Amino acid sequence: MDLSSIFGTLMSKDGISGIAAKTGASSFDIKNVLSSALPQLISGADKQNTDANTSQGFVNALSQHAQKDTSNVSGFLGNVDLLDGSKIIGHLLGKDGAGNVAAQTGVSSANTSNILSSAAPLLMSLLGKQFSKEKRSMGSHIVEPGSEDSLKKQAEEIINAMSDNNKPVRKPTASSRANTQSRKSAIASASSGSGEPKKFIKKKKD
Repeated sequence: MDLSSIFGTLMSKDGISGIAAKTGASSFDIKNVLSSALPQLISGADKQNTDANTSQGFVNALSQHAQKDTSNVSGFLGNVDLLDGSKIIGHLLGKDGAGNVAAQTGVSSANTSNILSSAAPLLMSLLGKQFSKEKRSMGSHIVEPGSEDSLKKQAEEIINAMSDNNKPVRKPTASSRANTQSRKSAIASASSGSGEPKKFIKKKKD
């Protein structure tokens, strides 16, 4: 399953800002919680789909969530039902799942719970669409067993790539270009004659 697109959507600029608007949590905390929890959530979804006791209900839930429009990520997150999200987290991570993520990340239990509850419905919708697109069947593995470490690495790589891409690029102004040219001219002038730049000589104190 193409999990990179799912991770990318959840941790996109719109995804982070949408969860922040819904929960009041900082983008730093949201990134920490998602990078830690998403691999666990995917593993939990895999277990739900391969367990004979839960697979039918899980596939039905995926089908229902897949019908929701996720083209506007911010709008989707603004309308999520946190109670529904909390129930999803309980199914995928277990009773103490949110608490464990809070302990792993150092983010408060309340913020962790709200972040996960906001992200869970979007995760289920994206999983449902991907599940249908790839024509996966009930009982099939979503990910390879024991691949949680590689999923965590993938989530961290996406976070790091996003951080690099979101760094503001400062465009040179007219004054900065003039200063740069002035410095270049000074260096060229100091270097002329001997062919080497002049060294700074520390004056002796009287």
